[in-house]
Amino acid sequence: MAALAQQAGWNPNTARRYVQFARANGAVHSDRAPNLPALNVNRRLFELDIGQPLELTGDWVIVGDVHVPTTNLDMARRVLIVAQHHGLRRLIIAGDLLNNDVFSVHPRTSEPVPWRREMAAARELLRAWLGWFDQVIWLAGNHERRLIRAVYGAFEMEELWMLIIHDKRVTVSRYSWCTIQTPQGIWRITHPRAYSRIPLRTAATIAMREGQHVWTFHEHHLGDGDGPKRALCGGERRRIVRP
Repeated sequence: MAALAQQAGWNPNTARRYVQFARANGAVHSDRAPNLPALNVNRRLFELDIGQPLELTGDWVIVGDVHVPTTNLDMARRVLIVAQHHGLRRLIIAGDLLNNDVFSVHPRTSEPVPWRREMAAARELLRAWLGWFDQVIWLAGNHERRLIRAVYGAFEMEELWMLIIHDKRVTVSRYSWCTIQTPQGIWRITHPRAYSRIPLRTAATIAMREGQHVWTFHEHHLGDGDGPKRALCGGERRRIVRP
């Protein structure tokens, strides 16, 4: 079986299924299939690596729903104040750093901010935060996906990173969530697609489903729920959480 897998360029499970099928149909009577044609292609061109959600450790400052340029700059400054007070030099932006209103499919009630200005505002804020933070994680939110949908996936988070900041201290993720391993268990930081008018409903649902402590953004609610797994939701406000 191993020889067949190597000859065909398959993994062992695929080779085993091939032999089982071939035997059932009377095509082969042994584990070796002679004269298999070779497929001479660069297999890397046919592989798609979409990565995986980030798995983090340690202490982080966590913000979300920043929505530049409609950002409360006093709150943006408070991120630095809190970080410096606690000696924290790593930041997670849990989605919606951008507004991307110009790419919204919703009916417009006013003229959106030009995208060039929005990118400049995002660049300005990231540079200000990078004056203190050594590492920034930027997760995809539904407002980042406005652009991705508008160009039919031709852009991804990596392209936004190159256009806006192109700084190796900033890591982007196409996923809307990441996890942080803590002594009290795993925390899931997420910008979910689901929305509820009831604070904590989405966070509690995810906490029960995943068996993890959860902090959600996107809904622009503020809530803190205790249970077997702690559930938090926070939009425009930032807080210090001690798991």
